[in-house]
Amino acid sequence: MTNRKFLVRSTWLVVALASVPAIAGAQSYSRTEVITYHDNTSKWVLGQVASRTVNGTVVESTTFNATTAQPLTYSSYGKLQQTLTYNADGTVATVKDGNNNLTTLSSWK
Repeated sequence: MTNRKFLVRSTWLVVALASVPAIAGAQSYSRTEVITYHDNTSKWVLGQVASRTVNGTVVESTTFNATTAQPLTYSSYGKLQQTLTYNADGTVATVKDGNNNLTTLSSWK
């Protein structure tokens, strides 16, 4: 199991249309995005997004089962959004949302 990180940097130049000269009203915005991937090479599961950070803030994160590479939890801005459990055959057994509401799934075909 390995983790990879990629950095994406975007810069925008916004020009106020009403200003003369136009360049005097220009504002520059930049955004730095770091994406961390979870790779489970023993299962050949590659490229699962483990976390995404924008300007130093973790906006989303996912934890994975180290053996099966199945997602276990999803969080957004540090708040747990969803927890998953699985049956022995790999199908989803339960889904719990961030408010602790539990949904049980069965009779997969």
